[in-house]
Amino acid sequence: MSIAKHISDLLYRYDCVIVPDFGAFLTQRKSAQVFAPVFHPPSKEISFNEQIQHNDGLLVTHIAKNKHFTYDTALEHIQNEVHSLKDALNKGEDILLENIGMISLTAEDRLNFHPSDSVNYLTDSFGLSSFVRQEIMREELIE
Repeated sequence: MSIAKHISDLLYRYDCVIVPDFGAFLTQRKSAQVFAPVFHPPSKEISFNEQIQHNDGLLVTHIAKNKHFTYDTALEHIQNEVHSLKDALNKGEDILLENIGMISLTAEDRLNFHPSDSVNYLTDSFGLSSFVRQEIMREELIE
């Protein structure tokens, strides 16, 4: 079972999704941006904080409800996945959480997070995508 899809589902509705004993994925609204000639719609930027690890029940309850598990069974599944993630990180592997980002372990044993930009979690921007401005060709009138 991959918890990435469940985290991704929750990031549309919540600004903070805590993975117990691992860390929290946080979102912050980002205004529309223009990098001429490319326009990007408003979005939510994802960050990760490994110090927020206390179980608030959000992820566990979401998994329990969607998988028809008991709360304790869902919590056990999360704990097993967190254990697997930590083992992979300790072996020097990078962890790709689909539509969320990449997590790696630094030389100082800190988690390093690189967010994915493949999904815009800001529901207000649903249907909007980046676009390139096309130049308007103007004709000169000769009198």
